[in-house]
Amino acid sequence: MKIAYRLSFLLLISLFLFGCGEKTAAVQGKIIDGKGKPVPGVSLIFKQVQPTQGYEQFETKTGADGSFQLKGLAPVSDYNITFLSEKWRTNVTGKIKTLEAGNSLTLVEPIKIRFNQLNNGTVIDTKTGLQWYIHPVADTTAANVLDTVKGIDQGGLTDWRLPTRADLATLQEEKAPPKTPSSEPIFVNKVCCAWVLEPGTEVDWKFYVEDDNELWASSKETPDNRIIVLRDSSAKPAAPVAVAAPVVPEAPAETAQPAAAVEEKPADVKPIAGVRQASRKACAAKREAAKAQASAAEPPAATETAKAAEAPISQKSEAAASVLPVTPSTAALSESLYFDTGSKMLKTQETAKLNAFLSKIRGKKGTMIIEGFSDSTGASEESNLLVSFYRASNVAAAAQKSGVGKNVKVELRAAGIHKPVAPNTTEEGRQKNRRVDINFFAE
Repeated sequence: MKIAYRLSFLLLISLFLFGCGEKTAAVQGKIIDGKGKPVPGVSLIFKQVQPTQGYEQFETKTGADGSFQLKGLAPVSDYNITFLSEKWRTNVTGKIKTLEAGNSLTLVEPIKIRFNQLNNGTVIDTKTGLQWYIHPVADTTAANVLDTVKGIDQGGLTDWRLPTRADLATLQEEKAPPKTPSSEPIFVNKVCCAWVLEPGTEVDWKFYVEDDNELWASSKETPDNRIIVLRDSSAKPAAPVAVAAPVVPEAPAETAQPAAAVEEKPADVKPIAGVRQASRKACAAKREAAKAQASAAEPPAATETAKAAEAPISQKSEAAASVLPVTPSTAALSESLYFDTGSKMLKTQETAKLNAFLSKIRGKKGTMIIEGFSDSTGASEESNLLVSFYRASNVAAAAQKSGVGKNVKVELRAAGIHKPVAPNTTEEGRQKNRRVDINFFAE
């Protein structure tokens, strides 16, 4: 009798386990890197969005071919996926919804993990093989930036360099256009800036469009407090060679550099061969002159400015490389909004002006250019540049909240202390320069 009970008990357990197996779902897929190569040994954590007892969390790992398979998941249930590696970490996450009981969900598209954040604070782009690092710097002048780059030793690596425009362009993710509802405008945002060094030209401050890749999430440094450097991750830097410092005879007092010249190009910074170190002011002057030349909309005086700021790179390529295009000389509709000293937020009366302006373009199709400016009070040129961008960004956000129009493309620009409309020598003039100009061009 006891044997019969035991057999019945085992049969019930078997039926129970069999039934549970039929009531679960499965998932399978593959993980690849930026070049499309399989990524083995990656742990995947599946966490149920709405926890059900016994189905809350599961874990699996990719094989040598980058593939994974997991059974026992709750059917028709949402799971969030996180990825773990012994060598790196990532902000990439995933989300799936399992199929009905007894079915296996096959992910048609592989999961791409392109950027690997290493423990030493650097980020490797597996698509290009470039290793990136965001380094803090206090004095963002062209000369100090070069000197800082030469002294970086991060993770035992010393062969860091400034990026070129082409290097920055490789960071742009290849994504499908966002599915923006027809009632919402298309925004060009996350525009920021970095120091770049083109071969044979000068250290310059350039704008780029940030994408949601892992590099920008790897550091808390703000753009006005950082430089972005890179190296070839496959290269093994040579051991540094000790070189005796040359003996420099003391210069006579009458040949000493004046203070202004020393600030522009410190004596202890060794220039790189073929590189002309330009000040921020000279870089800005060259950029403005190149834009004026390209648009052919400026008076002859602009041509003289372009000649004075001439560089080994052509004006045509300089203008084409800039993310900030030339503002058209005329606008169908325009408005200016003003800010308090150092403030990035819109005042109540200026918000009312913005809403009145938006009411004029609602229902129209075209482009709205929002450009921020600042006065030259009490901050570095780089800080003023960022303040002007934040002002433009906040105006764009307010416009989006108020409803811009379904067929309006919005572009953000920042000019900092450049293009003032009044002298900065008086409070009245500075107030006029702390502004955001909005221009709408109908199609």
